[in-house]
Amino acid sequence: MGLFSAVRLVSLGVLLTLSCLLSAFAAPKAFLSGVCQTGVYQGDGPSFVIITVGDEGYRYAFDDGVIGRAGGEDAIVECGADGARVRGGAVWPKAAIIQTDTVFQSKGVALAGRLMQPAGADEKTPLVVYAHGSEETGWIDRARDPYQMVGRGVSVFVYDKRGTGASEGTYTQNFPLLADDLVAAAEEAKRLAGDRYGRFGLFGLSQGGWIAPLASGRTGAQFIGVGYGLVVDIREEDAAQVEKELRD
Repeated sequence: MGLFSAVRLVSLGVLLTLSCLLSAFAAPKAFLSGVCQTGVYQGDGPSFVIITVGDEGYRYAFDDGVIGRAGGEDAIVECGADGARVRGGAVWPKAAIIQTDTVFQSKGVALAGRLMQPAGADEKTPLVVYAHGSEETGWIDRARDPYQMVGRGVSVFVYDKRGTGASEGTYTQNFPLLADDLVAAAEEAKRLAGDRYGRFGLFGLSQGGWIAPLASGRTGAQFIGVGYGLVVDIREEDAAQVEKELRD
């Protein structure tokens, strides 16, 4: 090899090295804002934030319970094309969740449901079916608690109860009928999960705290969780509800 060729090779090597160094210290990729998408967004560590549909726009909720409205220059969480930017710094990518939408029948009414499973769900992954409260809005894409479960490695089935969201039927507070719907939801959840779940249970929020026990025996639930429930029996709750509606 001639001297000239050797010099060219050395120069080329130096240029490549400089190019790599410049790339390593280049400015980070610009954050591109985008339309919010519901889901779980994972940071570098165990922390995560969820984004759900709110009454006005989108809402966020961190795994430690901090909540707020997503989007806007002053928001803690901004929605982007590649993930969610947290506190104006790192962009957290959307976690891989196996999401299966479905429509199932209960007492002649078509109910909309969704199974959400963490990536890698298997025969040891817990499966929870949610019974939601007395609100007249659907839960698919809106409820925070199911996403909090998925972010912690639990498979979740959530559905819009009759007369709300994408489900058919008439809104009701008939507890036995709502328990029938929860039984149907549990059957659909197990069918969709197949052999990719272990312990199975129900979780009722607010009014759902009375619905879940009514349905548990017929679903084979191994555990029940209750959130935001009143420590009173159904008759006391009903009396309080009637009084509130009369005052309203």
